[in-house]
Amino acid sequence: MGGGAAGGTVMIDAYVCGNCPGASDSNPGTANSPVATIGRGIQNAITANLPVVFVAASYSGSAYSYNEDITMVQGRSLQGRYNVLPNPTGGLIWSQTGGTPRTTLQNTQASGLKFPVGITSATFVQGFIVRQANVGANRLIGIQVNSSSPTLREITVLGPLLAGPVPQDSVGIDVLAGFAGPANPTITTGPTMTRNTISPMGATNVSTGLLLNGASAQVNVTDLSGGAAGTASRGAYLSDGAASTFTDSTFAGGLAQSCFGFFSQGSASGVLLDRVTAIGCPRNLGTSIVPRLGYGVAFDACPLSPGSTSPIVRNSSVSGGVVGGGSNTAAVGGSATDGCDVRFESTGSASSTYTGLVQAPPTPPQTAVAIICSYRGLRTMSGRDARCSVSGSTLLGSTSPAVTFSYGLACEGSCATGTSACLGSCGEVVNNSISAQAGGQMSHVIVTNSSPQVRQNRIGVGGNGTNCVNPGTQVRGVETFGAGGAFVNNLILGGACSSAIGVEQTLARRSDNSVPSTVFHSNTIGGAPPFGSAISSTFVSVGVSLLPTPGGPSLSMQSGTWRNNIIYAGPIVVGMGSRQAAFEERSGSVDPLVVQNNLFHVFTTAPTIPPLPLYVNEGSTIIGTASGINTLMDMVTGGNVAGDPLFTNAAIGNYTLLNGMSPASRAGTATGAPTTDLNGVPGSRPNPVATNPDIGCLEASF
Repeated sequence: MGGGAAGGTVMIDAYVCGNCPGASDSNPGTANSPVATIGRGIQNAITANLPVVFVAASYSGSAYSYNEDITMVQGRSLQGRYNVLPNPTGGLIWSQTGGTPRTTLQNTQASGLKFPVGITSATFVQGFIVRQANVGANRLIGIQVNSSSPTLREITVLGPLLAGPVPQDSVGIDVLAGFAGPANPTITTGPTMTRNTISPMGATNVSTGLLLNGASAQVNVTDLSGGAAGTASRGAYLSDGAASTFTDSTFAGGLAQSCFGFFSQGSASGVLLDRVTAIGCPRNLGTSIVPRLGYGVAFDACPLSPGSTSPIVRNSSVSGGVVGGGSNTAAVGGSATDGCDVRFESTGSASSTYTGLVQAPPTPPQTAVAIICSYRGLRTMSGRDARCSVSGSTLLGSTSPAVTFSYGLACEGSCATGTSACLGSCGEVVNNSISAQAGGQMSHVIVTNSSPQVRQNRIGVGGNGTNCVNPGTQVRGVETFGAGGAFVNNLILGGACSSAIGVEQTLARRSDNSVPSTVFHSNTIGGAPPFGSAISSTFVSVGVSLLPTPGGPSLSMQSGTWRNNIIYAGPIVVGMGSRQAAFEERSGSVDPLVVQNNLFHVFTTAPTIPPLPLYVNEGSTIIGTASGINTLMDMVTGGNVAGDPLFTNAAIGNYTLLNGMSPASRAGTATGAPTTDLNGVPGSRPNPVATNPDIGCLEASF
């Protein structure tokens, strides 16, 4: 590990040990006679054409900090994490063991450890703690990468050891690509498999762990966080950071007005987050700063150009975190806005979880959302639709019932001013468990002016049961406004709340006077649960509620195709303002287009004077029989049945049908019917083959 002597000249080598006995920059820099500074070690490496400078972390277990400002040179790398011991037979012993700490480099300038233009991945820094300088500066940087692509392994970036001036902006690793060339650093682990930690000093304005500007990075096994800041704190911030990948890493904002675990704006083609944990606001320290906005993962303003690929968040745990502050505040797990077609997904046996609010301070936030896909950007109120997809994930809105509005999945499109061809936000939503979970007003799924394809989801049911502890709590399984698209093979439930509606559909016209129409096929839809023991204060229980646009024109609107759905109302407490119906038209100005082969039922806990409100027509006429529904003249109808669907055990979440006994068995129509059920097994519907499919989201087994 050293250069050789030639022609009697003194051997020059690249060993650095600042606190070894006799260490001096006048030494030749050999293992037994090291230099004292890293800068001199790099000079020796250049002179002797050596690729690596070996830098001690300690001598005889006594740690040493190198107070230097280093500019890296192409082809000369730094290897730290050495403990140096005296050799009993003379000289020094250099060793790396699992317990040897990383070498500490204390920056002396605000610009930090620098990688200038042209550094390639062959140049590395490994086994170092880099501390930001203790100097007054508007912008403080730990490591600066300028149009270069070094490799960083076993790296820690921290604020200065001693308290000093607080900068306006603070960055752990600052990566900039410019006219001089691209920047694509690699941040990964080393032979010890220990994690990298990037946690810069706080700032009066913005603190960021990793900042990419026009650059991309390959990041693995790294913990990224922002420090406390006055305005915003970000674990990682990408500005046009296309092709960046993050695996087995964590992101966290700090204490700030707005905090982001991971935040990407601009070009995000090919960005991948795989097996990561991200939290926007990880804590509330009880200081005067209460975070008002928290995003676990946020993509903004990233429309795809031809040939580009959607950013992906995969197999991850994401939450908005701890947010408070009352009105105009929000905790958001995953966010895709203003043209960002993000894929939120899970693969194989792995899973992903998205949570809006994980904890509320004394004053909770106004809104909590697990995932939102919206045309509204974080910097503009009117952008481009975000056709995101969500698959194989668990979505939870809020863990606190004190939040005002809670949503599992929110799809917000721009189609209110568009034509019938407008698709809005959200594309495929498949095989998820979705719940608002807790709050004053909850919608497990809310779709406005968009047309997603929603299939095989458990909405408002399962291990993420709805919290309805507050009196007056309102819950909607699915809430739509001006929506099209399709809901197929979903289990859609409201909850045991004061007001519980399975699907609330508000019809609205678009600019071309069209009324978008949603297909509901082979779903099981209910308001309150169908078992009386869980109901103590439910006054409104409706399976499906159809409404006109509030304050809109009084022109009649017809929209929605309903086939092969179980639609029921759970039991209620009868009293002032109570309402119960399986399916209701709330106004004489709204009608569905098609109602065929559905099962309608109203569950009660006490004898009820007939007719049971299976269908409320034109806002007032109660229809209590299937034949009455099948003879309605203002829609296409027929094949509808009535009766208890005979769920196997709804009280424990088992909504399968009792084999051969349910009136829903083989009572569906093949028209538009899917070939799977909620479980998604190919060819499982109908069963047996060549029979009519069952009504509802689950096909019975015979």
